[in-house]
Amino acid sequence: DKHGPFLPIGVLAVSCSLGCLLRGTAVTIEGLYLGALFLGVGVNLWTVVLAHLVNSFDRSIRSEVLSGFAVQMTCLQLLGKGLFPPFDWTLRKLLNSLGKGSRTLPRYRLHMGLCTFFC
Repeated sequence: DKHGPFLPIGVLAVSCSLGCLLRGTAVTIEGLYLGALFLGVGVNLWTVVLAHLVNSFDRSIRSEVLSGFAVQMTCLQLLGKGLFPPFDWTLRKLLNSLGKGSRTLPRYRLHMGLCTFFC
């Protein structure tokens, strides 16, 4: 098409980021629904990236490129899952020192707000 792959990838990445931000700052149930709507649109980001990779590379090296992408995504997911417990522990300690440790809402808001930067 005349716009190329970067417009849909950009729109989906912004939608994912906006959904995380809206969910992290929502004060009403409608705000949570709106954030979920944007996250639902942004969840197709990896499908669009995979479609772009399939169309961009020759058939002879396509399987290597897709395998490399899958390995990269798996490593990033494992890194994120491995870093979550120490990050959550640090956040709990920080919120306890600020006197907000018994409530989970500030911690949830910080988690969802930081999700914005990773989309």
